[in-house]
This record gives sequence, structure tokens and C-alpha cells, in this order.
Amino acid sequence: MDEVCGGWTAVKPADDNVKAICNQARHDVEKQEGKNFQEFVALKYRSQVVNGTNYLIMVQVAHNECLHLKIHQSLPCYGNQTKVIGVQKKKKPGDELHAF
Repeated sequence: MDEVCGGWTAVKPADDNVKAICNQARHDVEKQEGKNFQEFVALKYRSQVVNGTNYLIMVQVAHNECLHLKIHQSLPCYGNQTKVIGVQKKKKPGDELHAF
């Protein structure tokens, strides 16, 4: 069983939905980090079904430099809002994606 309610999924390649979530969150991440990234490419992710969905997403922002993002997307009945919960800096593409 790949997904357990409340538990994190295995790491998966970023799909179109995750890429769209990253695009929605980019402005907030750049504002929080105080910089504009030339690259902002979702590589892989994990998800957790809660009251909505939490995502841990590895985003490449430069050659050999990534951010790990924790993003919450609310349920459709609450507007499908995307909110950046946390950012981990100075990650590499080969780093593991752990909950934080």
C-alpha cells in the first residue's frame, strides 16, 4: 500500500499537479527567501493526506542547488488554497526528502 491517510507517500517524480503547485507557491517562496530564482523546477515529491494535502517537494533553483518545500493545499471546499509552510535551503538533487 503506497498511501496511508496521515502518512507520507514514497518519493515520486514530480507530476503536472506538483509542478502547478510549485508555480503557485514560487512568488511566496521568493518573497520569503528575499531573492528571485532563475530556475524553479519541481524534481520529486512526497505527499500526506490530512485536512487537505501536505507536499514535500524538491525544487531545483540553480545548478546542483535545491530547496525542499513543505506546502499545504486545502480541500476544494476551502478554496484549494496553496500555502508554503516551510523551506529548507542548501539541498542537493541527491538529498533525501524528509518530513520537516
